[in-house]
Amino acid sequence: MPWIAIAPIGSSDYTHQFQFIPLRLVVSLVIFGIHLLLLGYLICRSGDIPRLIGILLAIDGLGWLIDGLQPYFYANAHLGFMFITFFGELAFMLWLLIRGWRIREFPSSSQERSHQSEIARSNPGANFSSKASW
Repeated sequence: MPWIAIAPIGSSDYTHQFQFIPLRLVVSLVIFGIHLLLLGYLICRSGDIPRLIGILLAIDGLGWLIDGLQPYFYANAHLGFMFITFFGELAFMLWLLIRGWRIREFPSSSQERSHQSEIARSNPGANFSSKASW
């Protein structure tokens, strides 16, 4: 399994002390960050979930990306403040627990057809064609 060697912060002697991080951990953090970025974008576009939660998740995704790519781009940077990015995940979890079960469900095509046929039986003059008649 490949490993990444990273010198500890503040260490001037890079030959004696190294911190080893498995490559698959770095890759999984980057993939999770991309996932949260995309989820935040989709939530911002959706009308069902508050836009603030989407923004928080996008910030959270950026935090995971920065944390995962730190060994490559800024190994000596101190990123202790990155712990605050978990608030997006926390807000999304709480919203799903409290309000998420009330999201409306889109009808499947078979449910929609049965609903249209019920309306057509009750109102024979109704027109359900998808094209508008001009």
